[in-house]
Amino acid sequence: MVAIVAGQGLGLLNTSGSLLGSQGQIGVAGQGGSGERVSVNASTGNLVVQQQDEWLVGRGPDTAVLRTYNSLGGADADNGDQWRLGLSRKVTLATGTLNAAGSTAKRIAEDGSETSAASRPESESACAWGL
Repeated sequence: MVAIVAGQGLGLLNTSGSLLGSQGQIGVAGQGGSGERVSVNASTGNLVVQQQDEWLVGRGPDTAVLRTYNSLGGADADNGDQWRLGLSRKVTLATGTLNAAGSTAKRIAEDGSETSAASRPESESACAWGL
């Protein structure tokens, strides 16, 4: 089955499925025998496929390696096939000068979704995500 979600932007981060849980999507994301999760964004037509590759259990917190395909996401850093590992988050300076008022930073999440933040003058609070 495929989960149908709605929202602006890339990935699953700011969609109805992540914000409202199962109430914000139609269908179930589970697909196939190996547990892939398939979601389609009805607003953008974006296809997102996620699969857990590894699970490491040990002392302390357990960890999983999740791989995500994002059909509308930009090319990833390793080989340009639009598959990203769950560990590949990135923050870059999009415009302006570092720590200068009016400069913009861009965060690319592990699912390929992008969020921007603009810095404000020192007289205002730090920064606002989601501009």
